[in-house]
Amino acid sequence: MTMVFSRDLIAFIMCTITVCGFVVNSDGITYDPEASISANQLGLMKIIKHFKSCTKVTCGNFEEIAKMSHVVHKNQNDINLLVNVVKDTSMSMMESITQLTAAVRQNTEDIGQLKTVVQQHQADVSQLSRQATRNQEDIGLMTSAIKEAFLNNHQLVKENQGLMKENQELFKEVAKRTKEDNNQLTRSINMMVQRNQDDIHKLTTFLQPQAVGEQDEHRVVERASPHLENRLPDHGDNVFHREELADCSSEYFELGGQCFRAYISNTVSWEAGRRICRQEGAELAQPRNLRQLAIHLSRNIRETWYWLGGQGDGTHARWISGELLSSDTPWASREPGDQVSTSQCLDLRASHNYPISGPLYANDCSGTSYVLCECSGSCARENNP
Repeated sequence: MTMVFSRDLIAFIMCTITVCGFVVNSDGITYDPEASISANQLGLMKIIKHFKSCTKVTCGNFEEIAKMSHVVHKNQNDINLLVNVVKDTSMSMMESITQLTAAVRQNTEDIGQLKTVVQQHQADVSQLSRQATRNQEDIGLMTSAIKEAFLNNHQLVKENQGLMKENQELFKEVAKRTKEDNNQLTRSINMMVQRNQDDIHKLTTFLQPQAVGEQDEHRVVERASPHLENRLPDHGDNVFHREELADCSSEYFELGGQCFRAYISNTVSWEAGRRICRQEGAELAQPRNLRQLAIHLSRNIRETWYWLGGQGDGTHARWISGELLSSDTPWASREPGDQVSTSQCLDLRASHNYPISGPLYANDCSGTSYVLCECSGSCARENNP
């Protein structure tokens, strides 16, 4: 027997059945497994209730209802399986999402660290750039300094070459004059020897008939000696004169008829050196032969510097006795000579060899040298009674 369904029942059934786990209603199709199960159960109960109120129910209707109930239960089992699959899938998706979130978070941290490193590198690059700029500036300054030093050195080389040329010319001139002086000295000595030989011959001729004994011969020689000494030529600083012997004490040495004493324990200023000499009744030395004195000091005492008794008056150099130095004073090369200030004092450089310049210098009185004292007159006699 066929069961007749009303229009409202068909509409109700169509609104409550599910298709593959989706709920069909007036709002559209949405996926909610639990809601679909509840809706199907609720719909089934409503269908059963509706059929119970139906007056035209037959056995065929109940068979259809049983079939529909079976289909509903089968759909419910399928839905349960689908729900489990969806739950497993949801859990897997949640784990994947969690892992992905953790990976994103780690990537974010890595990006932050990388950003910090990049910023540090940028700061380092900026600092290196500034340092490179400073280095370039320093290189520029050094290049300028080197160029300036090179130009200065080049100028000094030119000046030194000029000085060397002047020294060579001076040396040639001095060598020429020395050669001329030596030739003149040789001629003078030869003439002197010849004259002395003639005088000795005359003296011998004179003494032969009159010599009566050794004592008479000595007296004749003594009478003739002054005559022979006057024959010796005067060559200034070029030769050593026969000098009168001075009466010097044991602390002094005699040279050229003057008594000198060198103090070489320590160097002092010119004023201090003068006080040292005056303490023993002497005075700073005023030698007559500077070259001979310099050679004697260098050979017998010490080759060094010695204060002498002279200083400048603003224009000329004077001995402390007030006497001006002579025009032929053997000044050293490039020394002032006739332009000596009051702050300059005479300083003797003792050396045994002066091929070009003399031994006399005008140095600052406040400088230090050794001291050369001269004792004369009563001073020498007091020290050597």
